[in-house]
Amino acid sequence: MVRRIFSILLSLFVLMISSVAFANFYSVKDSGWINMRNQNTFVFEATGEPLKIKIKKDIWSNDKMFLQAHYKKEKIYDEPMRYVSSNRIEEICDKASGHILYIVSIGNDAQYIMGYDRTNKKWQTYAFNNDFYSPFGINTYSQNFSLKNGELELSCYEPSQNQHYVYRFFWDSNANWIGYTCLGMR
Repeated sequence: MVRRIFSILLSLFVLMISSVAFANFYSVKDSGWINMRNQNTFVFEATGEPLKIKIKKDIWSNDKMFLQAHYKKEKIYDEPMRYVSSNRIEEICDKASGHILYIVSIGNDAQYIMGYDRTNKKWQTYAFNNDFYSPFGINTYSQNFSLKNGELELSCYEPSQNQHYVYRFFWDSNANWIGYTCLGMR
């Protein structure tokens, strides 16, 4: 009996360590949810790089804002977006390569994986959450990027079935781009 309990505990410990040991990403910095109602510009300063990401209200329009990236004070990205008062930026790092990525959340619906490409010296949009297939179609309640146990995942959720359709992402240093695998229903 003691042997059986010991082997079960040992198995659980090995599973716990292996899930942490194979984690690909970790969070470096998180802005938390930013309320743009009280400010015209939000600036997120990257750690370890002279990079700033700005979310800026359009002073001429109430339904538009701009997502901008500046590298060493040079504007390298400037795109208009639909105005949303609640936004978030999370800086994450790939453990193997040290490559930095950003999960940029514009409200609850639009999320991007973005980053500065040091090789090509430009800002990249690597993935957009709404570009991925969801088997739930218009019934998809949420489709969000997040870090789960050190893995970068996109989860499509449908509450009535209480199921998730999951994609897992990884940084491919050879392609200098993000790759993914579909894990299917969870």
